Amino acid sequence: MLKLGLRTPMLAAVAHDQLRLFHQPIADLRDERVIGHEALVRWEHRRPDLRGRTDHGPQAAGHHPCGHGHGHALGLEIVAEGVETPDQAAQLRDLGCTRAQVFLYGRPEPLDLTQY
Repeated sequence: MLKLGLRTPMLAAVAHDQLRLFHQPIADLRDERVIGHEALVRWEHRRPDLRGRTDHGPQAAGHHPCGHGHGHALGLEIVAEGVETPDQAAQLRDLGCTRAQVFLYGRPEPLDLTQY
């Protein structure tokens, strides 16, 4: 649920066409092949505190062996986020992580829905 303070600005963002759809590759770390894309929504707002970060570094999800092990124990496919360097990709492969949303192979790009 949205915090009460964000509800009105978010409704205004929709009304004023301030939300943009982006996509970023997801790669199989075993062979570095792009196997899909993650959808991202960005808010183009004048107030930076409401826009959120447009770029982020590596996230903890899938980097920690305990979290990765729990996901696989539950039968889930783990996708690590924000992999930026070949060394990070290698470390994740060593942990048994096979998929990552990767800055290494492509930064988020706008998705032009008019082509569909």
